[in-house]
Amino acid sequence: MVLRWRLPSVLSICRLPVIIIGLLPCLVFLFLLYGTAKNLAFLSEEKIVPSLKTDCTTYAWDDVPKDWAQLIQSRRQTAEQTCVNDHPVRPSAKQQMFNRSIVTDFMFVDDRHGIIWCEIPKIGCTNWRRVLLALNGNVDKTIYNKIEGGRVHGPLRPFIPALKGFTDNGIEFRLKNYLKVIFVRHPFERLVSAFKSKLEGRNEYYSHGVGREIALKFEKEINLGALKTGLGISYDGYARYIVKKAKNEKVELDRHWRQYHKLCNPCDVNYDVIGHYSSIEEDANNVLRLVRADEDIQYPKSRQNTSSSIIWKEYYKNVSESLLQKLWDVYKVDSEMFGYEREI
Repeated sequence: MVLRWRLPSVLSICRLPVIIIGLLPCLVFLFLLYGTAKNLAFLSEEKIVPSLKTDCTTYAWDDVPKDWAQLIQSRRQTAEQTCVNDHPVRPSAKQQMFNRSIVTDFMFVDDRHGIIWCEIPKIGCTNWRRVLLALNGNVDKTIYNKIEGGRVHGPLRPFIPALKGFTDNGIEFRLKNYLKVIFVRHPFERLVSAFKSKLEGRNEYYSHGVGREIALKFEKEINLGALKTGLGISYDGYARYIVKKAKNEKVELDRHWRQYHKLCNPCDVNYDVIGHYSSIEEDANNVLRLVRADEDIQYPKSRQNTSSSIIWKEYYKNVSESLLQKLWDVYKVDSEMFGYEREI
């Protein structure tokens, strides 16, 4: 059989433009789909970094009292000197390469105002979360201070972004350019606050776990009720528990009594503002002035609780001197870094 090649008919040639024109919408759609896919892939790798601030000097330091600014500078110098003493061969900031391991689970971001806040449990963190939710626009600024603590730490928690959630470039950008804030408290006062909240306050999770362990292993006298429920343990037993747990370098202490320098890495993250719990309203509201926050957003007024001021010292009356010193040694770096004396 002989195969013969036939020239296309004139009619077929005339139909080609019609076919091509008919395919154009499909080709355009495929092109747009390809471009969209590329953009989505890009966004999944890199979050958009808003160009809010270029460095800390752009914040409104002229809008806060000069004596307060000087106090903050003094606190920063004390912390920096402690870091130098603990790390005498520590490289300079220019020599240091960025390492995302310096970022902890407790660092949170407000991109609208350029804030990085390190959360330390039992130091006004519920109110700070309320403020951040208002700052970033996720709750109405007229009701932010009335939101229940359970909602702040529960359903609303995802609406305050964690610094760890960004790419290396995004983290480095924010650490370099945002106002970095940390609030601290006398270590012994904070321990009392945690004890009252988690072990005296009928917190089932802590009572059944930590409370029963303290009753079994760290109390001087057997308490059958505490062995069963974890309630009614002594502060002395609680102190022994923390001292013992702190010796285990493989396991971190619970966040509510973990050391500040382990929660927030102040020797690697150069905090611009170190606030104190004893002056938390003044310090927090000055932070809000620094970032030029809406005047309607203020740090909620906090009531004095039974672990504040002089009252917290009552919990240490039955703790022996030797145990007291061992407990203080657990928080030695924190106390030196943030200027606290033992006091008792």
